[in-house]
Amino acid sequence: MLEQDSDLVAGLLDDPPRLLVDPSPWLIVFCVGREHDLRAVEYAIEFGGTPQDVTITTTGPADAEGLVGLVRDLVSDPRFRPGMLILEDCTAIDASKVTSSDLRAKADTYIALSEQIGPSKLAIIVPSPASFGFARMWDFFLGNRTEMESRVFYSQADGLAWLESERVARLAPAS
Repeated sequence: MLEQDSDLVAGLLDDPPRLLVDPSPWLIVFCVGREHDLRAVEYAIEFGGTPQDVTITTTGPADAEGLVGLVRDLVSDPRFRPGMLILEDCTAIDASKVTSSDLRAKADTYIALSEQIGPSKLAIIVPSPASFGFARMWDFFLGNRTEMESRVFYSQADGLAWLESERVARLAPAS
């Protein structure tokens, strides 16, 4: 990265969020946090991969500001297209203090941006039954108000297998 680790840690305390740029054209890292609120989620959005078109990796404590920012930053990236296959790796996120309001805010953002997201497929990888429950609660808040389909998995291999099956189904001729 262009910034040292100490700058990254300091960046978590900055308000507003800031973009840390990697020399690679494929990786963007966003750090979100407030000076008086040490809860902060970090995320990286990486375009490219097989079978996924986008990989999102989240770390740190989950909060509404970071979860909403993640969605907005993904959709606003010029490389993003409706209908992409997305892998969201939440295995390193701390969901111990996540609230239903945080999850509702993320769902509301997906709903507001549903036209830009289109019929995307989202495989969410979680580390625990509690995180699985949070992901399903988010999906409940989302309801049927978007074309996007999401599924929750405990293993990246299972999530990738589902995304691969979705890629193959898209390529199959209509009967």
